[in-house]
Amino acid sequence: MTSQVLAHAPPAALPTTGLAGAPKLFALLMASILLDVGGSFGLKYSATLVVVGYLALNARAIRLPASTLRAELALFAVAPALFLCLSVTAYRVPPRTAVGSLMFFSAWAVFPLLLAIPRAQLVNIFTRYMYRGALLTLVAFVAIIACYALGRLDLITRINEFAEAYNVGFFGQRPTDGGLKLFVPNVYFRWTMLLIPAAACLADDRRRLLPVLLALLCTLSTGSVLFGLAGVALVPLADSRVPLRRLARHALWLALTVAAVSLALAATQYGDVAFALGQKLTSGSASTGAKLGHIRSILDQVFSNPAALLVGSGVGSAFYSVGADGVVTNVEVSHFNLLRQFGIVYTLLFVAYVGGVFAGLLRSDGAGRRLGVGLAMIFLAAGTNPLLLSPVFFLVLVLGRAYLADWARERGAEGPPRRGPAPLAGPVAAAHG
Repeated sequence: MTSQVLAHAPPAALPTTGLAGAPKLFALLMASILLDVGGSFGLKYSATLVVVGYLALNARAIRLPASTLRAELALFAVAPALFLCLSVTAYRVPPRTAVGSLMFFSAWAVFPLLLAIPRAQLVNIFTRYMYRGALLTLVAFVAIIACYALGRLDLITRINEFAEAYNVGFFGQRPTDGGLKLFVPNVYFRWTMLLIPAAACLADDRRRLLPVLLALLCTLSTGSVLFGLAGVALVPLADSRVPLRRLARHALWLALTVAAVSLALAATQYGDVAFALGQKLTSGSASTGAKLGHIRSILDQVFSNPAALLVGSGVGSAFYSVGADGVVTNVEVSHFNLLRQFGIVYTLLFVAYVGGVFAGLLRSDGAGRRLGVGLAMIFLAAGTNPLLLSPVFFLVLVLGRAYLADWARERGAEGPPRRGPAPLAGPVAAAHG
């Protein structure tokens, strides 16, 4: 059943016309994310309002493929509204908290804008701005090293305090375990994980890929580095038509890059830092121990009550976690937090939808397959950071869905349209068919 649904070509959708400013507005939105991901400066919200206002003024020019939006409307509009009512009435979650916990769904508001942009240009805008984001990360990294070399540790502290106060990220010195007396600079923007799909999309562009990979290393985020490298390594495997010689060249280039970085670290004391970061993957790590404690507490809560298992414990609700030894709301194990707040039914449908978009991208063209690998990597990486239920992940999901819509439009124009929904996940299609 699933294979049959995925095998159907989508019906021809009416192209979105009259939105000539869409590429510039998407570029504006990407720039606002890089500079103000937390919204503290008002840039992100201002850019979003400009986009929404533009779409409202040009509403007549918008052509949404209605037959392909059933899953989106059900999962990302109707369901959140129902969960909001349930959380406020049954679980007594404060309305403001519940609404704030659902704001990431608003990323779908830019979907009509992305539909108006040809898919090649869509990916190009995304990768162009993430490449600039990588350069920004590298500049900040060098600036922190310069402050340290000049003996201005006070300036590093002030920079980090500013970054924390305005929800920009973390800039400063990373503490090391084991008594290592080393200065370890660390730069982590809150949008850093967007570099993971960007790396996959740039896998064939070594000139721009290298700064992106270096920026990921500068974040000292184990999950970001591993999934970023994994995405680049898996891109050739996603395309069965890639010649074996090219696949071997790609693997050799990636291996040489990793080896060069490893040798550079081994030649200095910073090899111990890399080892310490690798230790975070073991169960003995404090970070991993906290995550395992979160998971255990979530599963205890979910399976202690049939209602909590089916429909969750309320969006925005708090719970006691042995991993934090206290009451928490948002934890790093995002997939389990999705299960806790929304229940197993919605979680399975959500995962099926993401899987359907991923499968559809793999069935598209070369750039679509790279984007699909990037989507899969950031979905997995979100398990190590509280970013699955955030605009960071949903931006990539909406981007992938818009890419599929444009690819579907082109296929519909090349031949007679076939009946059936767009290439989404089989379970989702079955649930809404």
